[in-house]
Amino acid sequence: MSKKIAQRIAAAVILVLAVLCVGTGFYGNGLGIEKREQVLSAMRVRALLNATGEGAVESFVAAAKKEAAAKVKAEGGAMSDIRNASAKAEEDARANASGSLIDYDTVDTAPLAAAATALRTAQMKSDLEFQGAACFYSWPSQGGLLQYTRDEENVRYTLTHLRQFLDLVVK
Repeated sequence: MSKKIAQRIAAAVILVLAVLCVGTGFYGNGLGIEKREQVLSAMRVRALLNATGEGAVESFVAAAKKEAAAKVKAEGGAMSDIRNASAKAEEDARANASGSLIDYDTVDTAPLAAAATALRTAQMKSDLEFQGAACFYSWPSQGGLLQYTRDEENVRYTLTHLRQFLDLVVK
């Protein structure tokens, strides 16, 4: 087999694999860029909420342990009694806090998403060692092709505000 024929076969195989990957959603999970960005943003928000929730649980556990230890100590209990009471308080506190402390369906995550965006902007400024002002600007998007006309209205509405924002940044 000549080198040219082998190259053509390899190119054809790569093309078929690429089409299969895109067609089955292997590459990019079959989502558009906007949808992938929405999924990523939702994952970031959920991670931040999870971290906050876990921090609250740990604070609750620490307070329960401290209270149990103080109670046994005040009653004149031995060190082993204090350890046992502390362990029992931790177990009870964790059992009471099992599951998520956060109802993700009712939490307004828009402020948290904006804070995460601000954090990413600050991180990029730091990573790139950018000396100028780092800022971001956003407007609401419905996040789907069928809602494009609504997004278009939002862009028109925000145009005046974006100009004002850019005027402030330039000054």
